[in-house]
Amino acid sequence: MTTSHIEPYKSNNSLSALIGRTCTSLRLKGISQHTIDKIHSTIRNKAQDQLLWVRLMLIILEHETTEEAILERLEEVPKGDIEGMIALVLEIYNSTLQEEELGELNVILTWLACAARPLSLHEMDAILARLSGRGSKVLSLEKKLCEKYSPLFSLVRDDGISTEMLESPETSSAIARNLTTFIPESTTVKFAHASIMQCFQNNKETIVYRSTAPAIGVSQKEAHVVILRTWVDIFVNPGLNDSLRAASDLYSYAREHWFFHMQESVSAFVNMSEIERSELINLLCAFMNDDITVRRWCHEVPWSFYSESAAKMIVHWVESWFPKEVLESDSVAGRWLSSIITKPAMVFYPLAQLSAIEALQGGGFPLPALSVVAQIRALIADEITLERMTDPLPASVFLQAARGANLEENKVWHRKIAVCMRNADHLDDAVEYFDLAIKKDPSYVEARNGLAFTYYRKKCFHRAIELETGNVTMIVERMKNITKEEDTDALKHELSRSLEGLARNYQELGDHQLTLRYWRLASRTKEMTEWGVSSYLKFLAQNHKDICWEDVMHLLHALEEKKANEAQTRLSVHLCQEYYVADHLEDLHFIAAHAVKETNSLGWLMKIYDDAISTAKSHMAVLKLKVALIQLYKDFIESPKEAEPLIEEVAEIARLDLESTVTEMWHWKRYVAQDHYRICIRKAVEAGLESEESHCLLQRLSSFCGSGVWPFAMWSKIMYAEQGPVFLSLLLRLTGRIEEAVENLRPYMVECFDLVLSEDKKYHDAGLICLAKAFMALGQMEEFMDFATLVWGESHWKCYGCGCCLSDVPRGTVCEYCFEWICDECNPPSGVFKRMQYCLPNHQLIQMTGSQNQASVVSGIITFRNVEMSLEQCLEILRQSWAKVES
Repeated sequence: MTTSHIEPYKSNNSLSALIGRTCTSLRLKGISQHTIDKIHSTIRNKAQDQLLWVRLMLIILEHETTEEAILERLEEVPKGDIEGMIALVLEIYNSTLQEEELGELNVILTWLACAARPLSLHEMDAILARLSGRGSKVLSLEKKLCEKYSPLFSLVRDDGISTEMLESPETSSAIARNLTTFIPESTTVKFAHASIMQCFQNNKETIVYRSTAPAIGVSQKEAHVVILRTWVDIFVNPGLNDSLRAASDLYSYAREHWFFHMQESVSAFVNMSEIERSELINLLCAFMNDDITVRRWCHEVPWSFYSESAAKMIVHWVESWFPKEVLESDSVAGRWLSSIITKPAMVFYPLAQLSAIEALQGGGFPLPALSVVAQIRALIADEITLERMTDPLPASVFLQAARGANLEENKVWHRKIAVCMRNADHLDDAVEYFDLAIKKDPSYVEARNGLAFTYYRKKCFHRAIELETGNVTMIVERMKNITKEEDTDALKHELSRSLEGLARNYQELGDHQLTLRYWRLASRTKEMTEWGVSSYLKFLAQNHKDICWEDVMHLLHALEEKKANEAQTRLSVHLCQEYYVADHLEDLHFIAAHAVKETNSLGWLMKIYDDAISTAKSHMAVLKLKVALIQLYKDFIESPKEAEPLIEEVAEIARLDLESTVTEMWHWKRYVAQDHYRICIRKAVEAGLESEESHCLLQRLSSFCGSGVWPFAMWSKIMYAEQGPVFLSLLLRLTGRIEEAVENLRPYMVECFDLVLSEDKKYHDAGLICLAKAFMALGQMEEFMDFATLVWGESHWKCYGCGCCLSDVPRGTVCEYCFEWICDECNPPSGVFKRMQYCLPNHQLIQMTGSQNQASVVSGIITFRNVEMSLEQCLEILRQSWAKVES
């Protein structure tokens, strides 16, 4: 029987809610309360605390139309038996789905059960399209997986949100209901539960439920062979139009994992006819030998794949699967099979030849391609293979591999050898071969550029500048005589590379004026490399006093004008890349925000963000862009109200995925945390602290506080300003849950005691401030005043409006809801504050005066509960009192 993995923290509340939804979804008019109670109690008894069992039961009962049928079905279903329930669900699908739908379901089951890695929704769509024979995509695949097949499958976005989370009873907010978009390229299709996956991986045969429909389930004996054939076929026969697009969408997985499926199918027995076997051997022969086919899959395969064991595995598979008469025939496939059986490493020979051509004459990268050639050459010649050599590999290894291919040693050949040598850290050899290429053609710009970069690597900056300057002159002259647009673009790209090289070398020489000049010229080509864009921004950030914001805007416009792919501009792609909330100019988002503010172009950048969000290929990219927008609204546009819905959306994603493994979520959660807490407090107060909305906000705040990428140490919540427990306890107290508020803060307080006693001033200051806030959250105002006075005296707390220290002013106020201190200068008579912290418009203020400030003059002394004592004595009293709370 399949083992069920139960999520204990969800079981009680979620199970009851799910059972309730199951009962109400049966849609039986006039059903008696007695029957409803019996259904509820029977499901609870038989489910044995398993949410999965209840979900499967819902599918089974939905197809019953009378009370009697429902009760009979409930009596006969297996108690707590997940595998038995899955069999019943498959039986229902078999009797209700159309034949074509059953075929689709079988494909999904088979590929998910046997795939070497999780498949994306985009890939699953392409698989179904290829296997349909028409190449067209399946209509509403996402909807089918989310609704019709939801008990079996789950969609999981790359930001961690899954269909299961969105269907959970805890997911009731309007924000969560707006998170139902699934971008196919970044959404993974998975079995809804580990038990379901185990069931289909452990069962070895499909099941025939009715003679007029295909068998349903996964046959491990056949599945890997079918998958292998599919992968080989998309390279040999990619097709046209829709079929070709589907094949292209699957190339990435197929390149990486075809060999895995060959290994898994080597010992399986499939009842195939000789014709089918011959067709498969011909496909495999073309896959391993045909130049056009091999080019489609071999260029991303690392040299480490090519080994004696891999060669023997392929030969063993061939011998195991194909009849003797095929092996001995005089056909192309037969001769190929004979050659590899006698010498298994010869199976890779065509790949070596093609890799050499790609490395030395084509567009392939020389170092990895020649490494493949060298490895296969060593395998065939029974010589030392690369894994047994020193690192870096000797230059002679690459030269022998290149010359063994017997290709013409022209200028391209020499340049490619030079690039290989440079990338393998043989810089002197690289200079030699670049020189040979240039001697064959003194105007060979690509070789001159490569030689210049090699001199840069050798720190011969003046020699590199001489070469790049010559390149710029040559390219500009050529551009005067070019008429074709594509040729002009190619020359602009080469021109940008040389200008970037000049900037790079002048920067190393410390000439900032010429460095900036050449970066500007490179930017104006509108063909800067990715490295060039990031290096230019870094240079501007390091020399921010010389920044001309018009230069930054010119770069942004240049990136926006160039397409990176059919849907995205280069600027959109850059904005979607790795992003952490930054406050330094090296970050593209931050410097772009500064530039548009200085040039009054904020509207333009907002549109760019909207376009980037609409064309992003991943949910993580969308989330990055929205976090950047939050920073833009808050810090540059000074319109924090516009950022509020974005803050709540980011917080909702963090809240839903309690066990997130997405590390970026930790950074973004921390960035929005305090704003989100304040928004929840404000909305709860405005709605009424006894209202249903207030209760829902408390639940959301509680789950958000407990979410995280990994179990956080409490000190990190204190030190890095998230302070979730303080805000949670505040709302618990405001809604009358005093004991819960105290219990929630107990570990937080204990950690604060330790931080206050730390010799590290940073920890000491944070501990003091957080203790004061914690007492305020609990409504213990006497203790708050005692610690706030000490904080004031040591100048730790600053005004959120102007940043002045408490010790510099005679009096001020503290907000009871957002814990911010406000000096009198920033506290307007109208009570309406210019700077918003998502708190109530006029805050909930407590007055503090300068007389209190004088109470603590001596460092380490505190007047606590009207008694002057050392800070250590005070903390010991608090430890004892909080220990009593613990008991």
